[in-house]
Amino acid sequence: MDHHVLQSPPVRRLTQIGPLPPPYGGMSIHLLRLVSGLRARGWDVSVLSAARTPPHPTFDSRFLGNSAWRHWEWTRRHARGVVHLHDRLSPLTLAATLAARNRGLPLVITFHGEPFSTLTRRRGLDPFHRLAIHRADHVVAVSSHVGAAVSHLVPADRLSIIPAYLAPAPGEAALASPRLQAWLDREPGLPLLVALVYRALPPLLSQADVYGLDLLTATCEELRARGTPFRFALLLAQEPRSADEQEYFASFETRLRKALGPHLGIFVDEYALPAIARAAVFLRPTRTDGDAVSVREAIALGVPVVASDAAPRPAGVRLHRAGEVESLLEATSSALAAGTEGRTPATGEEHGLARLEAIYRSLGSR
Repeated sequence: MDHHVLQSPPVRRLTQIGPLPPPYGGMSIHLLRLVSGLRARGWDVSVLSAARTPPHPTFDSRFLGNSAWRHWEWTRRHARGVVHLHDRLSPLTLAATLAARNRGLPLVITFHGEPFSTLTRRRGLDPFHRLAIHRADHVVAVSSHVGAAVSHLVPADRLSIIPAYLAPAPGEAALASPRLQAWLDREPGLPLLVALVYRALPPLLSQADVYGLDLLTATCEELRARGTPFRFALLLAQEPRSADEQEYFASFETRLRKALGPHLGIFVDEYALPAIARAAVFLRPTRTDGDAVSVREAIALGVPVVASDAAPRPAGVRLHRAGEVESLLEATSSALAAGTEGRTPATGEEHGLARLEAIYRSLGSR
């Protein structure tokens, strides 16, 4: 008698190395949705969480922290299949890269923003980045200008431009905390401006505020002086850390509270999508940027967006000149005046999951 053995498809294994919430930043939201999407498509995904703070206990991962030793040892010990590394701090990127190579595992590195040199504390590649990039099988950049920053080190067939946006699951826009929900439900007829600030960073080495807290504050003050009706939700991904950060943020908080009173809501470590979904206008006045997941989230929800020209933006975004408060003010005023005219959710947004799967398959799970 012939016995036919049914062959199961090979297990597709992946290891993702990057941050999980909290804090709720673009990279951590991307990784959370990426892992969920891949598992739904049958991938066996393990996560090594790389961040300053541990992830929420509901997220299944091993915590690397910001330890170079853990990036080396735990990647070497626990990584399996294709390793997908999300660049945060270049020495840690190199440590995990060398560990993956020590194991002989295929490696993908994603750059979510312009590379930041640990040595000079400025934008640009440092020796840690260069060594890691040379050892990667494939490099992903979330936008064309991020890709341009690394393209001279990567052959064209090993570099892909894939935005970090991944569509949220149904119902995600309703996951507001009770405090945020209560504030959003107050005065629902008053137009809502929403902005996200990942970190309250004072100007560093003469460089200006990356997230544009100064621009947001001045814009809100002038809109109120003009008598424009609005309220403003400012969402910080994390509490100011150092005394310098606390002092820097406090100076803007004082000005905003004086100008807006009860029409100001400041929320820390909150999931931002529920606020974005309620916004009349979403603001992104960054002076440097990657692709900005939040901008694409707003567009997908049909929310008007005003963003700086510091990076390429998706179609439909109202641009203002980076670093110029007058330009931000006029773009915001124009967006508010337009109201809900032409507000329709975007369709057909390229989420990139299928393209990432194709890269993983080309490298082969081991």
